[in-house]
Amino acid sequence: MLKSPHITAAEIASEIGITDRAVRKIISALKGKGLVERVGSNKSGYWKVNLK
Repeated sequence: MLKSPHITAAEIASEIGITDRAVRKIISALKGKGLVERVGSNKSGYWKVNLK
């Protein structure tokens, strides 16, 4: 997400070898902790990573 903010959950799943559903679950947990957020729409938005 840092190197490619426009990456999709399906692309992440393909790159690391887990299911799309597992990626979505992990992203949801990261969002809940405030570590990542989606800026813009699902189709044309991007991921913002909060490293604090």
